[in-house]
Amino acid sequence: MSDIVTLAEVTDFLGGAGTTRPTHLQRWITGLSAFVRRYIDAPLETESFTASLDGSGEATLRLPYCPVISVESLTVDGNDVDLDNVLVYDHGELYCASGFPAGRQNVVVEFHAGNGDDVPEDMKLACLLILEQAAQTSLLQQATRGEYAYVFAPTKWPKDAREIIESYRRKL
Repeated sequence: MSDIVTLAEVTDFLGGAGTTRPTHLQRWITGLSAFVRRYIDAPLETESFTASLDGSGEATLRLPYCPVISVESLTVDGNDVDLDNVLVYDHGELYCASGFPAGRQNVVVEFHAGNGDDVPEDMKLACLLILEQAAQTSLLQQATRGEYAYVFAPTKWPKDAREIIESYRRKL
């Protein structure tokens, strides 16, 4: 996975190259990007997934990631299901009038989920706001171990950044 924001975007947002050492800032960008991706536990850019799910005997089934862009294949108990008979909702739900028979890991779905080819602009903004806060408190210049924890603690993020990131967080 790539960083959510680039060094050039952060440098520009923070007002110039003199903000901090480029290699130091790049480590912050990479660390924050990795942390945010783990925190939201959902794809930002479009990714391919294969999910083995338990059939419930119901007509609907929830995929583990959304927004769902497309379903490439669906098998139930090893048999291919005609995708023309399945409704796919972007919020991660599949509907099949014939239902998904009860069983353990008997439904296999190959699908694409995410938000397109690029990281959404509001997610970039959230990361920029977090890094700006860190820069304003001099954490990017001379960080100690405890200060790293401060930047990566969601409760310490600016409110707007936290709300944006929470909107992408996978709901179980």
